[in-house]
Amino acid sequence: MSETIFQLPAIEVPYYFWIIYHLVIAAFIFIDLYAGFRRKHELTLKEASKWVLLWISIGVAFGLVIYFLTNNHELLGLYYAAYVVEYSMSMDNLFVFAVIFSYFAVPMIAQPVILYVGIITAIILRASFIYGGLWLIEQYHWMIFVFGAVLVYCGYKLLRAGEVKVDPGRNPVVRMAKRFLPLADYYDGARFIIREKSSTTTRTLFTPLILTLLAIETTDVIFAFDSVPAVIA
Repeated sequence: MSETIFQLPAIEVPYYFWIIYHLVIAAFIFIDLYAGFRRKHELTLKEASKWVLLWISIGVAFGLVIYFLTNNHELLGLYYAAYVVEYSMSMDNLFVFAVIFSYFAVPMIAQPVILYVGIITAIILRASFIYGGLWLIEQYHWMIFVFGAVLVYCGYKLLRAGEVKVDPGRNPVVRMAKRFLPLADYYDGARFIIREKSSTTTRTLFTPLILTLLAIETTDVIFAFDSVPAVIA
């Protein structure tokens, strides 16, 4: 008789907990977006540090909520392990975002828009991929070895990070967009689409911000895929 390779502690979670959980998460995202879009000045290091500490504190506090509701040390440890892994991997996102912003020379006023869209996409993709990975393991236990192999490969890439050059211009999605989309060669604030008028015609053009967004989104997909083995394994 085969033994289960991977098994989470069995607990019953009432449906209303998930409703409250997702409402709270949505509220936090709204608060962050609202504060960001209302800010009229460049974010200082002091302000950024306060926001980071706030969200880390909330993340740590949620672990205590898990322990309070379940009285299960194993679940608490699993949550904090996943939290630390995901937070560590998010540093890769920041590095790549900075490279992409620099490559496309994105003006400061437009960067928050791209960041917020990228963050929301990252949340959706990582949650979807992780839940999908858990489902695969429940159906096919041998998938844990596949995820383990992917994790080893990700670790190898991390060790070689200093040798790897990030070149958004070689992104196939960006290259395809450059080929098929009517693009302006300048930014217009945080707008993705502009209407360029001449004496005879009016053209609808995409600003380079759309290329930045495509580069960010495709990067989010890659990082979301990496999250599955990192959290599960």
